[in-house]
Amino acid sequence: MEELLARTERITLPEGHPPTRAAYPDAGYARLRLRLQSIGV
Repeated sequence: MEELLARTERITLPEGHPPTRAAYPDAGYARLRLRLQSIGV
């Protein structure tokens, strides 16, 4: 995970996949899709 994040240049939310909030008593998100863009190697 560290290596993946170290090479990540940008993190965005993909279009058409909105975040889904978690239901009480949980907090945060039940579903959160992310798109990672890596640094050119």
